Amino acid sequence: MNATGASGSAWFNSGTPKGARLYVIPQAGGGAAPVTALRRALEPRLATVAVRLPFRESRLADPLPGSLHSLADTLAEEISAHSGEESFLVLGHCSGALLAYETAARLTGHQGLGGLVVSAQVAPERFAPVRTHTMSPDEFHAYVEQHHLVPPEVLATPPLWEMLRPTLRADLQLYEAYRPSDHVLDVPVLVVHGRQDDRFPPSAAAAWGSRTRNGFHHVVLERDHDYLSSGPGELADALLDSLPRFGPPFLSSS
Repeated sequence: MNATGASGSAWFNSGTPKGARLYVIPQAGGGAAPVTALRRALEPRLATVAVRLPFRESRLADPLPGSLHSLADTLAEEISAHSGEESFLVLGHCSGALLAYETAARLTGHQGLGGLVVSAQVAPERFAPVRTHTMSPDEFHAYVEQHHLVPPEVLATPPLWEMLRPTLRADLQLYEAYRPSDHVLDVPVLVVHGRQDDRFPPSAAAAWGSRTRNGFHHVVLERDHDYLSSGPGELADALLDSLPRFGPPFLSSS
């Protein structure tokens, strides 16, 4: 049986907080645990709920769906049920931002959806995944090491790497097959990225502006790509400073 929070859903690492909240979707291979530092940095001004996707952590027995679109379908239903009548933002980091976008698209018209936060990810039409499904185990290990997709200590510890590798490969194959929708959101979009992020060209942020009819804002952190783990305090500051852009439900949190 899957571990569940007080909400009764295996999809989230906490119960159901009161008031406006932020749902955080991890990058490929990621779990809910790394969001802990961000949650602490945002408390008590904004409740944070980490999304726990299938095939990782306490959900290792749960298979991933066949496509990113199917995953977004289910995640949107889960967030809708979990949020109740409260307002919320959806944040995705790295490749998780693409899932966040597709999830927000499915939540169009939901009274609680206040906005989308895109962290360290180019817009869907600029996303060019690497074909990892044809790589041998050694090639895949080298690719992950070269692009810093997991912490160095994981690669240096064979049991940890063997535990994470299937999840990361499955996630990357899901994104490799992803074909974006053309949905334009009715809520504001905030784009955050690091100035030293070599995966995010300076010109890339503006493309997200075409994905919303309701305001686009861009924040640059003095960080590299991995600031969710290395600089959660700076990300938290950027989020809190930007809350008024998402409307009255978030003003009391800012």
